[in-house]
Amino acid sequence: MPTKCFLDASVIADWLILKLAIDSKENEKEINELLLDRKKDNPHLFYAYQLIEKIKLDPIKKFKFLTSSLAISEVISVIHDKLCTDKMYEKGIPLKYWYKYKDQIKLDKDEVLILSKEIISFYLLFIKRKKIKLAEKQIIQETIKLISLHGETHDSFLLSQAIRNKAEYFISRDGR
Repeated sequence: MPTKCFLDASVIADWLILKLAIDSKENEKEINELLLDRKKDNPHLFYAYQLIEKIKLDPIKKFKFLTSSLAISEVISVIHDKLCTDKMYEKGIPLKYWYKYKDQIKLDKDEVLILSKEIISFYLLFIKRKKIKLAEKQIIQETIKLISLHGETHDSFLLSQAIRNKAEYFISRDGR
């Protein structure tokens, strides 16, 4: 029986962030340089990308991967914030003031379309093809217990889903 592994939003978001960066490159040399740079300066992002690509190209038979709708919603939020941060950088707004300007920065139609397309593509590539299963089962008591112990609502909800679905591993880059 395959080992169940729950994928946190951070892993999926890292994959998508690097995928978008790769999609913007024009040739194989630029892509390889980007991957080497990320492996050096952001190994969490690099290895998250490698894991999701491996699941996409050749499912790992020893493992069954799970995530949830909440995790995917969190990915949307992360990518939205990244696109807003990129816009602030283009406008010369220091990252230090992100919290002051984040509600004023709006994505244009093309950016919203990119975000929507990528999330739909993830769903079609992984969820629809059952390479990653949606694990929606959870018990409110487990969620309440985890929130009271750790204080993180999203993480507690995701952990309760992982527990309820008997996942042996919770794969995250949060470091907690």
